[in-house]
Amino acid sequence: MCAAPSRQRPGAVLPDIRLHRFRGGTRNRHRRDGTGSAASPAGPAPEGPARPVCVSRTGAKQAVCVELLRNGDHRSFSELFSLLSADRDRRAAAEPGPAPGLQAPLEEQRDKMETLKVHLSRAERAERTGTHTPPPDPQPRLSSSHPPSSSPSPPNSSPPTSAPRPLAGLWAAGCDQRLLLGGFFSSPEDMWLRFHFYHSCCQTGRPPRPAAEARARLAELHLQQGDLDQARQQAECCLEQAGVEDWLDSSGRPLRLRVHQSLWRIYSRLADALLADAPPEGADYSEALMLLHKGQRLATDNNNNDNNDDDEVSADNKQMEGEASYQLGLTYQRAGDHDSAKQFFNRCVQICSVLQDADGQVMAYKAMAKSTESQGHTHETVQCLEKLVDISHSNGLQHSLADAHLSLGSIHYKRNQHIRARQSFLRGYQVTRQLEDVDLLQRAQVLVAISRAHSLIRTFSAQVDLATPTDLRPLLAWRETRDHQDLDPECVDPVATAWDQILVGEGFDP
Repeated sequence: MCAAPSRQRPGAVLPDIRLHRFRGGTRNRHRRDGTGSAASPAGPAPEGPARPVCVSRTGAKQAVCVELLRNGDHRSFSELFSLLSADRDRRAAAEPGPAPGLQAPLEEQRDKMETLKVHLSRAERAERTGTHTPPPDPQPRLSSSHPPSSSPSPPNSSPPTSAPRPLAGLWAAGCDQRLLLGGFFSSPEDMWLRFHFYHSCCQTGRPPRPAAEARARLAELHLQQGDLDQARQQAECCLEQAGVEDWLDSSGRPLRLRVHQSLWRIYSRLADALLADAPPEGADYSEALMLLHKGQRLATDNNNNDNNDDDEVSADNKQMEGEASYQLGLTYQRAGDHDSAKQFFNRCVQICSVLQDADGQVMAYKAMAKSTESQGHTHETVQCLEKLVDISHSNGLQHSLADAHLSLGSIHYKRNQHIRARQSFLRGYQVTRQLEDVDLLQRAQVLVAISRAHSLIRTFSAQVDLATPTDLRPLLAWRETRDHQDLDPECVDPVATAWDQILVGEGFDP
């Protein structure tokens, strides 16, 4: 009656699993021990992490998703799954062919997947329990140029824990993890991930300090991409959200200073865009000046309310005010209001003197000389250029020194002061010989030759008008030799002759 079939029936599709029943029972008799490792009749299995083996046999996407679900981080799993889906849609929407902004799919980049898993799970646990566990390594993954290790510590390992934060830090710790993720994805192809994590920190109900920092970072990203309207909106929202709080960003710098610097750059570029689109004649500078004045007020308020003992922060405040004053001076100069322009140039000079910024002083004095020359104030122009010469010489700014000497020579030349013009041109030529600027050297040579010709023209004309043999012989001799002696020995300029002797020794023949 009892038939025990031991073979598979002919034509069966699936194997008979009863053949392995007793073998499986043998395995089942050796249950797991108390540590969770499988035991065998020969003894316990050799110790070693089994999780990396599982990861190596599966893709990064499957391993990370399974681990998130196993640890109960369901919201992190949902967000990661949405990001992977968005990455696939983004790649599908790209034009066919190799796209420079698309690399390997996100789900195939194991280091980024591991970083997302670690920080998303920490953010979820912090938001769920109100506690924040610091990262086990002293330096968290903040830069994609230094990706995390290919064999991260298992998520079930117990990193050093800290005391639980109060309930007020429930969302703050989660936002900190999202800010870390936004800083990690710093490569151009991951820009969409940075926007995602910074925008997630700005959602309604988030704590104000991390949300304000996220808006400051969003403003910087929009400014980097040239979206000035969005950058302005995010920066102004950040400034309104920060209020009068003395918050610090993640790097320890004052958050208000950071957003003020961003706003100043935004206002400056908006003003430049307005002036670039304006016609050369009859342009309306009112809106551009309004934007620049708003940026200058931000810098001035920073300096007036600067109670920070950090010298670097104070220098940044002063530097921003100096740049704002210089930009305002240039705009007023372009609008034709040279008196207002000189006021802001003078303010820039004062700030740069305090900061010992020689380059800033040179720029301000050069612009101020242009305004005074436009007004016809030649004496003030010469004074500005002489100060420019002193600053450039004492700080070793050779290009600026050469330009200043040539500009001074041009001023003297316009005033028919040919001897002074020749002296300035010769000094500028001496400086240009030490530089590798061929165009500037040739310009200096031409100016020296022109000024020397004008300094000789009076004597030359007088001798030609006389037309006596005594007067014509020196002219004929000078035409043959072209030496560096004046035509009339009684009318020799001692300064010019000294410079001629110097140049003869250097091999220059103007």
